[in-house]
Amino acid sequence: MSTEPAVPLSSFDQNRFTTYPHDNGFTPDSRYVILAQRQRSRHMLVRCEIETGETLPVAEIPSNSADLELVFREFELSADGQTLICVGDRAVWKIPMTDPSRREMIYRLRDNETLGGVPNLRHDSRRVLVPLKCDKTYCMVEIDVETGQETWRFEVDFWLGHAQYSPFDPSLVGFCHEGLCDTIPDRVWMVRAGDTPSARCIFDQHWDDPARRLFAGHERWAFHDRSVFVVAYGVSMGKPRGIYEAFADGRPQRLVSEGDRDWHLDVSRDGRWVAIDTTGPHDAPGSGWENAGPWSDVLVANAQTGERRFLARSRQHRHPSHPHPTFTPNGKWILYNEADETCTANRVMRVRNPWA
Repeated sequence: MSTEPAVPLSSFDQNRFTTYPHDNGFTPDSRYVILAQRQRSRHMLVRCEIETGETLPVAEIPSNSADLELVFREFELSADGQTLICVGDRAVWKIPMTDPSRREMIYRLRDNETLGGVPNLRHDSRRVLVPLKCDKTYCMVEIDVETGQETWRFEVDFWLGHAQYSPFDPSLVGFCHEGLCDTIPDRVWMVRAGDTPSARCIFDQHWDDPARRLFAGHERWAFHDRSVFVVAYGVSMGKPRGIYEAFADGRPQRLVSEGDRDWHLDVSRDGRWVAIDTTGPHDAPGSGWENAGPWSDVLVANAQTGERRFLARSRQHRHPSHPHPTFTPNGKWILYNEADETCTANRVMRVRNPWA
């Protein structure tokens, strides 16, 4: 089974990026993807046809100097492809795809609030989670997309990130305890929407046993089950490292695919495959960031057998130039980011999933 070479969907001079892996950028028919574009001080969302690379502008992102980095990846397209949610100018905006000029602000950050991560739409597009830092605490605010009304506020005393509804069961909200991975013993959390006391950590990092201790991150909740896929980084003290699946209903967590350089992931809609990027070339000696250089490989793994295939090599840099591979809804393509040689611009690449 041969692997087709990766194809660029944009050029470095366009400086385009995909959204975050746990947010949707695709139309449901897998024909189009929404990309962010930064050129000097102008920030745009564009619609790109995945097979041809042809693009059309959708909307300009409101921005100021305080959120230049955030606007690259703080957007999501609704599951039905009808509504865009984006962040800019200290606010969350709703943009109808049928008439983007009718952009509407649905949440304005208060004076004591700063954005703490990527907003996430519920699958029915009725609610959106907005993670925030509020004075000395962190919180998720659930907002009614139609009215802008705040419906639920969940607060914790640690850095909360990666807020996301379970696509399989939107009554479940996943989030993480952010921070340096070698200092966080309880990375992966869930809570039932509206039920603050139900919050709990659901991934055992074996923190009390240094020989088994895992440093974890970049979780992605699954479409096919009440589960979340998690990276156990190559810098972990314990083994096996790689991709794990943890379950909201108490089933034992399982190793999906072993790897000593795994960094970010996405899960196909049917749960059959995992897209992975790596800290350095996947076949370089060492683990974690040893011998990594500026490279990151894109791999695909069978979620049942753990078998892996190398797909492409990318050049990585700081956000938003992490590769962040994501599946199209039909699982046929994997899209990822690639930085240029100067690490100042980015393009989006497409590679075929050889198992689809």
